[in-house]
Amino acid sequence: MKYAIPISRDEGVNSRVYGHFGSAPCYGIYDDATETLQVIQSKNSHGSHGSCHSTTVLKKLGVDAVICGGMGHNALLKFKNMGIKVYYSSDNLTVKELIQKAKENQLVEFDINDSCAAHGHHHDHDHHHDHHEHHQGGRRFQRNH
Repeated sequence: MKYAIPISRDEGVNSRVYGHFGSAPCYGIYDDATETLQVIQSKNSHGSHGSCHSTTVLKKLGVDAVICGGMGHNALLKFKNMGIKVYYSSDNLTVKELIQKAKENQLVEFDINDSCAAHGHHHDHDHHHDHHEHHQGGRRFQRNH
C-alpha cells in the first residue's frame, strides 16, 4: 500500500506531519511493499484552497491512502471519488510513527463531514494547522501543539 503524508520538510521517516493537506510544502509517499519513502514538492500555491492539484498527482503516483491532520472539503471529495482513503493524524507524529499506526490498523478514516470546510474552520497558512481540536466521526481528537 502507498501512503501520502503531508510534511513540512524532508527529514526522511523522521519528517513530521504538516497540519493541513492543501498547504503542505511537500508530501512523503511511503510504499509499505518496498519500505521506501519518496518526497515530492507540492505545486500548490500555499494558502489558496480549492486549487489543490496534489490530488491528481498523488493518484498518478499510485497512492492508496492519505494520512493528514486536516483537509478541505474539495480535496476530501476528490480523494473519495478516486477511491483513495483519507485518515486523520495528529501533526506531532513522524512518518515512521504513522506507518506503524497504519500497520496496526490504528488510523481513523475521515468522513466527508470531518473536512475543515464542514465545520467552518479557517486556516492561517503562515504556520501549521491552527486547530486545537479536530472532529472525527462524532469524536473529538485533542490536538497536541
